[in-house]
Amino acid sequence: MKYTLIVYLVLTASFLKAQDTIIVFNNFNYKIGLKFSSQGSADKSQFTNTYYNVSGGGIQLIRQINKSKFSLESGIYYSSKAKAYQLQYYYYPNNYLNVIIIYSYLSLPINFRYDTKVVYVSGGVFFDYLVNKSNDYLINSIRDYGIDRKFNIGYNLTLGLEKQISSKINFFVEGVLNKTLSWAKVTEGHYLIDSNFKTTFNNYGVTVGLNYKFITSWK
Repeated sequence: MKYTLIVYLVLTASFLKAQDTIIVFNNFNYKIGLKFSSQGSADKSQFTNTYYNVSGGGIQLIRQINKSKFSLESGIYYSSKAKAYQLQYYYYPNNYLNVIIIYSYLSLPINFRYDTKVVYVSGGVFFDYLVNKSNDYLINSIRDYGIDRKFNIGYNLTLGLEKQISSKINFFVEGVLNKTLSWAKVTEGHYLIDSNFKTTFNNYGVTVGLNYKFITSWK
């Protein structure tokens, strides 16, 4: 996943010298679209470079600001984060197994975006609401699992390419980095769940999608 993102950024840089190859006209009030993402996710409180593959997607909403190259971008997305835990075998108390829990969130980003004829950049904050986690049947066997926080907040940065494929429809691909700022665990009574309590997620990856422009009358 890391190398995929690097290749994407290199290709983005190469397009900067060919501005006539990818042109998106900013003659719109709104855009609505669909995004699908493939990302790597890790708990940075563990200080490891091990990322786990997760995926997501959702609905993109864009509102242009005063007929300019600036816009506000939001939407609703189903996103995933991952963390490794240590599972203890009851029959073999000295043996442990690492298991990966995938957390699924409904995410609401609020981003400020700038478009050129070739690339766009955006950044802002996101709000996550925990809706599910995989491998629930293993939770009771995980040491010091703790309590999951339902609501989290973080920030995200995006660098993208958008190609107009018809007068109203654009295709886009983007590299995304996002980081959860709040701790994804809460205290269990008055006891801090050591390293689990300080869990924060880092995600990075590639997103592709299509959007539809509601065109204005100005050029």
